Amino acid sequence: MAIQQSQYEDFLATYTDHHGMLLLLKKFRPYLEMLPSMRRPQESLITIPLPVIKIRETTPAGTHNITLSPGDAVRLPCDVAVLMCDPDWKIKTGVEIFVFIHRPNEDFSDLLSRWRQTQLWINKGYDWLMPTRYRHIFSEGAEESYALFVIFPDTPERIRRGLNGAALPYVIENVSSSEQEDEGREIAEVESSDVRVSAEHLDDSAHNASVSDTERDAERLGAEPMNTEPMDAEPFDAEPFDAEPFDPERFDKNPSDAQVPDTQTSNTQANYPPSMSSDPFPPDRI
Repeated sequence: MAIQQSQYEDFLATYTDHHGMLLLLKKFRPYLEMLPSMRRPQESLITIPLPVIKIRETTPAGTHNITLSPGDAVRLPCDVAVLMCDPDWKIKTGVEIFVFIHRPNEDFSDLLSRWRQTQLWINKGYDWLMPTRYRHIFSEGAEESYALFVIFPDTPERIRRGLNGAALPYVIENVSSSEQEDEGREIAEVESSDVRVSAEHLDDSAHNASVSDTERDAERLGAEPMNTEPMDAEPFDAEPFDAEPFDPERFDKNPSDAQVPDTQTSNTQANYPPSMSSDPFPPDRI
C-alpha cells in the first residue's frame, strides 16, 4: 500500500520539530556527526519546512521553466531544510541538509527532479528567509549542501535502485512510527491529566475524612462538633488607663528630710519563744 497524503503530512510535521529531525539524523550517522555540538544537539540545528530563499543572481530556468532575477524569492522543492548552527556563537555554519520525503504517487524521476531543481536554485548566491526567532542569525547560503531522502517500506523498488545508482543517501521509515509517536504523546497527556485529577480527589477525600472523624469524636464525647470555619475575632476594647497626676513636690524634697530607718539604733528584737528570754545568758545563771 502506497503512502497516503495524511501520512506524508505527519512525517513533514514530525521532521519540522527538533526532536523528530534528530531521530531522523540518528538513522544516518554521517549527517549526525556534522552537528557542531553533540552535547547540545537541539541548539545545533535549525529546521525550516518548505523553505524559501532569495536569489542574488539570475538563475536559468529549470524543470519549472522559471527564470529568477536578483532579489526574487522562490520556494525550494524540498520538504525540510536543516541548517547547522553553532550553539555558543549563534551563527550558521557552512553545512546544509535538504530532506526529501517520498510523496504520494511520486515516481523516481519526480523525486530526483526535486533535488536537481534545488541544486540549480542554490548554485548561485542566495539568502534564507529565516523564521522569526532566527532572524538574528546570518542567513547567507552555505558552501556544502547535502540531500537526504525518506522512503517507506511500500515505496517502489525502482526508487531504491535509482537512489542507490545515483549515490544518494536515503532512510527507510516505518509508516506507523509517526502515528505511534502521536498516539504515545496523546496517551501521556491523558495519563498526566488523570494523575492530576486523582491527586485532587485524594486531597478532597482526606479533608472530608478528617472533618467527619472530628464530628464523630465530638458526638461520642457529648460535645458540639468543632466549627472548622474561620472565626471572626472580636476587636479588642481597651479601656483608657487613668493615671494619677504628676506631683513634682514628691520629687523636689531634700533627700535629708526623707525618713530613712536607722539600722544601727534600731531596737528591733528577735521574736524568741516564750520559754526563752531575750538574753541567752541571764545573770542568775552565771
